[in-house]
Amino acid sequence: MTVVTTTASHNLEETSTKAFAERVIAQLHKRELITDDDVPQILSQEHTGFGVWLGDPFHDKESEQFVHIPRALNTTPKAT
Repeated sequence: MTVVTTTASHNLEETSTKAFAERVIAQLHKRELITDDDVPQILSQEHTGFGVWLGDPFHDKESEQFVHIPRALNTTPKAT
C-alpha cells in the first residue's frame, strides 16, 4: 500500500492541474477559440480557472452538470 503524504499529494495536484490547464488551453487555441496572445496571459495567472480533483469520487445531482461541459466546447460557435 502506498501512502501519499499531504505535501506529495499537494505537489501531485499542482502538477496535474498545470498539465490539465495546458492541455485544455492548447485545445482551445487549436480550435481558434483563444488567440496566440491569450495563451501566455492565461498561463501566467496564479489561478487559471482550471483544476483537478484527486480525492475520492463523488456522485450527486450537482456534479452531473459537469459531464456536459466538454461536449459544449465542441459545439460552441467561435466568437467573431
